[in-house]
Amino acid sequence: MDDLAPVLGIVGFMLVLAWTLRALFNTWRYNRLIRTQAELQSRLLDKLGGSEEMVRYLESGAGRQLLEAPPVERARPYARVLASLQVGTILTLAGIAFIVLRGQLPRDEEGFVVLGILGLALGVGFLISGALAYFLSRSWGLIDGREGGES
Repeated sequence: MDDLAPVLGIVGFMLVLAWTLRALFNTWRYNRLIRTQAELQSRLLDKLGGSEEMVRYLESGAGRQLLEAPPVERARPYARVLASLQVGTILTLAGIAFIVLRGQLPRDEEGFVVLGILGLALGVGFLISGALAYFLSRSWGLIDGREGGES
């Protein structure tokens, strides 16, 4: 079990680092989108000559769309549900494999049990999360094109 602590620490550190980098990348991408749209709006307003021309443009569909905030990515319920189910399946099977392997190496039996139970618990949690996300998405009309509130 003493040999397992550094490995879990390194894996945990790498997971936190990957999550942080992903969050930073998403923030940078969204800020860049906002900056680009602000520059476009500024250039367009500079090119429009008089106030009547600007009002006429802003009342059009394209003008209203220009003034709207940048679109936030819509949630893709199928992708989220599938990702959760995939991770859940992999972790569940890995947890079962660790529990089965615990008897193969008697010296490391405790470590395999700990990893097996942890993987199994996380895997089942992801599977439940995926099922819950599917049923909620369906009841809210995000899947199958139905309106929210219908069962």
